[in-house]
Amino acid sequence: MQEITVAEPRNEKELCQLFEDLLFMRTEKFLAREVGKKGITLSPENIDLLGALGITSRIFRRWYQTTWHYHDFASKHFSGMTPRQELSIRYPTLAIGHTYISAEMVKMGAEPKIIPHFFSQNMAEFTEGVFSYGKSQQLQKEKTAGKTILTSPSYDIGFKEFTLRMEEVEQDIKKYKIIQLSKISEKRYWQLFWHDTPITLALNSELKLPHDRLIELSVALHFLFNALVKRQGKNSGDFMSFDELFYNVWRICQDFDSKLLPLDKILVRDARTIPKILELENGEYSFSVYYNLTNLLDELFLFPADRYFGAVECVWIDKESFLRDLMVTFELLKNNLRTPFLNKGHQEKYPGININEKATDIYRLWFSPPTAFRILPRTLEFMG
Repeated sequence: MQEITVAEPRNEKELCQLFEDLLFMRTEKFLAREVGKKGITLSPENIDLLGALGITSRIFRRWYQTTWHYHDFASKHFSGMTPRQELSIRYPTLAIGHTYISAEMVKMGAEPKIIPHFFSQNMAEFTEGVFSYGKSQQLQKEKTAGKTILTSPSYDIGFKEFTLRMEEVEQDIKKYKIIQLSKISEKRYWQLFWHDTPITLALNSELKLPHDRLIELSVALHFLFNALVKRQGKNSGDFMSFDELFYNVWRICQDFDSKLLPLDKILVRDARTIPKILELENGEYSFSVYYNLTNLLDELFLFPADRYFGAVECVWIDKESFLRDLMVTFELLKNNLRTPFLNKGHQEKYPGININEKATDIYRLWFSPPTAFRILPRTLEFMG
């Protein structure tokens, strides 16, 4: 991919055009290809299916926060620069959390287009925050019997279910007087999310523990998250390492479940590592929990914090992983969401840990552990 200059940082429309070219495989614009060799293409039906799934913004999130640029960014955790960081040169409030940008796929005539949604604190309808705005959009859609056109973050496929869960959490907190909730809507919703996330992580961890032990585990995770946030600075380069977060999460899980192997015994260095891990006593169980938790920390914590609240910035450095996931997405779209190699009678390689099912679920495919992340200053103020 060509080197990108940031002497004059591009705006959101220009970057969405670049993302659109990649998503629809207009690769002749930036990839060399042999003469006469066809690239990967999606049919109009495939593109319609992608639009109906409501996951375009999830793919955009990964692309938007991957270090495609060769220019260095001021952080010890990674080199290079993401499109989001290029935009933050043009819009400094993006790095603070007072500006939010997402993308949506729409049909303009016969052609699909990726259009940006730009929101800032100066917009009257957006002053309360990302989640509050999305929730009001969702309520308006219900009142108008679906005639209201949703904008970010409401059009994400999981947003409605997420808002319903937050409402349930709010009722429980008020009933049992667990914490004092803020009267400021965005801060109150963030409190609900921050309280609920460790519990949801523990209950979905696939740890074979009694329910009461999982609740105790969630308390320990809550203390960990609070401790990590207190250590984070407010500068645009003050990121936290995902590996450090996961190391501490795993150590806590080991305290609750002695069957879990040490982390260094289950780390995958290459494809040959997995069979050796699974041969260890409790290897299959430990690796299944490990694989599940790494992705859940994004799915249940970083993704909603990022896309539903505009509260977190993530950075991925693995460009090959993005492109692999894009190719899997294309294969699923071309096969009506079925995994092609399983349709041909091939057996799943590791049935005991169910990796294939998780890795080819198109709704969860784009959840992936980043290299680093930071909670934005605007949200840190909520937690002070």
